[in-house]
Amino acid sequence: MDAEYYVRQRHGLAAGDYDRMKRQQQVIRALVAKATTGGVLSNPYKLNALLETVIGSVTVETTTPVKDLVFASRSLGLGAVTFSTMPMNGTIQMGGTDYERVSSTGVEALGKAINSDDFTAYLKKYPPNDASHGL
Repeated sequence: MDAEYYVRQRHGLAAGDYDRMKRQQQVIRALVAKATTGGVLSNPYKLNALLETVIGSVTVETTTPVKDLVFASRSLGLGAVTFSTMPMNGTIQMGGTDYERVSSTGVEALGKAINSDDFTAYLKKYPPNDASHGL
């Protein structure tokens, strides 16, 4: 429950939603670390319990069963995980509320990286988030 409060906090954070996003990434990083270092992936009972929990919380495109996705990635370590966000291009105000504006150039670059399965150039231009430590 503490982790849920931590990732949902909206007020009192210096960088607002950006800090909230970093907190969410930190929790995901901690969960991946626990799953990859606690013998979870090599123990069929622990892996099944993890899968049952994840399946209830994660949505992927319908042609990829979550169990197959986890099984295919079981040999990956935390070093293979990169946290990134949609590239932004400043804010715009509408109705007294500030909204982040998505960078159309960045979205195009992200699409190319996804389609080619090559993030090298993309991550050089749009550096990944460091979710390895607290705020």
